[in-house]
Amino acid sequence: MIQTLCKIALGAMLILLSGCGGGGSTPPEQGIGVEELQPTRGLILISIDTLRADALGAYGYDLPTSPFFDQLAGRGTLFERAVIQYPSTLTSHMSIFTGLYPQEHQVLPPSTVLSAAIPTIPELLQTHGFRTAGHTEGGFVAGGYGFSRGFDEFTDTAYRQDTDIERTFDRGLSFLRSLAEGANVEFDVEDGPKGLSATNVRTV
Repeated sequence: MIQTLCKIALGAMLILLSGCGGGGSTPPEQGIGVEELQPTRGLILISIDTLRADALGAYGYDLPTSPFFDQLAGRGTLFERAVIQYPSTLTSHMSIFTGLYPQEHQVLPPSTVLSAAIPTIPELLQTHGFRTAGHTEGGFVAGGYGFSRGFDEFTDTAYRQDTDIERTFDRGLSFLRSLAEGANVEFDVEDGPKGLSATNVRTV
């Protein structure tokens, strides 16, 4: 489903679900070469902080804890070996957002902020015509660290209780709906016992 939405949503949405930011850094000496991007495809990043792979059915867990994730893994590419850049939510996510190693972006807990001289992926996408949105639950992916840069809309409302995840995903789904209206695409949103999911994607 996510892959289908990626193909038809004319924009980019990064949703980070995480659990709680000043200083500067020196950008790497090498330049960042970017080919001309065309806003005809979308990108969705969903990051669930501290989620153990061995608690997911796709990775062999016996209990039905993740039916939607398992279905998505069955339709896409499941990576069975992954290595983080640094044992920290803040630093690892900044590597995702910049494509740089920690020693290059130099954003370390508890309070380092990304240098304004280092571009983020959302900024590059936005520069090339993508509509962008980011919705997090604050913590170490709060906007103050530099994560809000490059987003047309961004929220980082702090996590208070487990049901907050529905609020965060609803914001993301609302953004997708706004893109779908312009792309003549519809999809249904189901609120089931395992949370929200978008289903039945179709062109109209």
